[in-house]
Parts: sequence; structure tokens; C-alpha cells
Amino acid sequence: MFTKLSSGLARALFVSIASATAAVSLACSSDAGVEPSTSRSVESAADADSVQARRGGPEVALRVTEAPPFNGHYRTFDNSGTAAVRVSVVSLNGGVLTARAQRGGGGHSIRTPRFNPNTGAPRAVVKILNATATDALNPRTNPFTFGADFTLDGLSSSTARGSVDNGDNLMQRGLFNDSSQYKLELDDNVAACRIGGAQGAVEVSSSVRMQADRWYRARCKRLSGSISISVTFWRANGSAHTVTDTRAGRTGDMTPDRASWPLSVGGKLEAAGAVSSATDQFNGRIDNAILRIR
Repeated sequence: MFTKLSSGLARALFVSIASATAAVSLACSSDAGVEPSTSRSVESAADADSVQARRGGPEVALRVTEAPPFNGHYRTFDNSGTAAVRVSVVSLNGGVLTARAQRGGGGHSIRTPRFNPNTGAPRAVVKILNATATDALNPRTNPFTFGADFTLDGLSSSTARGSVDNGDNLMQRGLFNDSSQYKLELDDNVAACRIGGAQGAVEVSSSVRMQADRWYRARCKRLSGSISISVTFWRANGSAHTVTDTRAGRTGDMTPDRASWPLSVGGKLEAAGAVSSATDQFNGRIDNAILRIR
């Protein structure tokens, strides 16, 4: 969950809020077709987040330390920012989040449980809750952006009968049938954003198909009349290449039924914040999870 700020042995993952903003962070590779109702743009950029990071506003910084403080795994992440949220790790069947190298090898990222199709498999998800009565995770009608950097494991789903965990959800608040939902997921090596509110739901998929064990950055963005997903990947020389796919559509007010709905990173959570066996556990590494509400 996190915008990129590394300092020596620690790694800042941001959940940022601007004018009512929260932040938490992830990423993707090669081109494919685009649906007729979707527009697409391609650009090369040093780092799209470097521009966003210069914008003002409160932010939550969740630090991934070099050595997990609890027996090799994380139970929480330090919030060094000013946004009023609480961050913890929730698990099922002994699932844990550990540390691995970040992109470039200079810091650390979150390692999630590996794929296991069984109902008794270990699961672990980052949970972000409001710390006060103010819902800092609610975009309302404002433009907002969320996403993260990530690598996806080579094995993250199965077509076998009885497999209960074939999704890879990077970030999510709300479920499909709720009055409000925003979600970034990976299915069949393709990232997609779904945002639903009072005026309906809009979903857009990236035209980039990801390769296993390669770093990507995925960002979902909601404006008043469109949803876009931008996927960035890095060439051998270190330069960034970004592909953006946009779909027109209005989603309206994003206020959920209750402000206690958690924002999750690395899988989906139930309304009460619990992990289920079919949590759509993300299988890979996660860094720079962010949510920014303008």
C-alpha cells in the first residue's frame, strides 16, 4: 500500500490523501488489442508518480522495514504520515507477509503467500481502516487514483475443479454488489480497474499483457466522465514505458454503506475486515500501493 520513498533500510509505501486523500502502492508488460469503446495512449516517462508526489495534501506512509519485526513476517506497517488510518495485516490458516527486494534491489517490498487452490491454504492481506469518524478512504464525487507496483508469480491460478483462489486482487474497497467499489485486479496476466458508484459501474482493462516475475506499475484513475488504467514497465536501460487505456462512463458518488469498510492490499476482505479462503490472494510482490483523492 504505498508511494515510493526508500531510505536506507526502510521503504516507504504510501497511502496519500489530498483535500480528502488517502495513499497505499503496485505495476505491468507487452501490447494487446483494445476494445472499440476504449481509447489508448502510449508514452515514455521517467516516473509518473514523481509529478503526483509534488502535489500537496496529507499522506499516510507505511514503511516496509528490512527485517520484519515479528518472527520474519509483518503484522502491521508504520504510519509516518498525517492521514487518520490504521494499518494491520489479517490472515487465515497461518498466512504471512514477508519482505523481498523491491524493483532495482535497493530496498524492500511485500511478499504475499504463493498460490494454493485449497480452502485450507494460507492467506494474508493488508487492511487499512479509518481511525476517526471521517471516511478518508471515500472519494465521494472527487477524482482519485489508486494502484501499486508489483511482480506476479508464474503460477497464480488454476483451471482445476475445486480451485477457490484464482484471482489476484491488488487493491480493493467494497465488493461487486455493494453500492460503492473500487478495485484493481489481475486476471489472465491482464490488469483491470473496476469502479462503481451511485451512477453505475465502469470497468477498463489494460492492453498490456504481463510477464511473470517482472516489475510493473498499475494505476487506476477516475475522472468525472471516465475511468483509465495506466500500466508502466521498465526497459533494460531503466527507462519507463507507460500504456494508458481509458473507458468513458460516469460512476457518481462513491460513498459506501458504512465508513468501516476496509481498503485492502494483496487480496479482498469481507465487510468486517476478515479474510476468506476465496480472498483472491495476490501471488507475488507488492510495493508503492497508493490511493490519492483530490
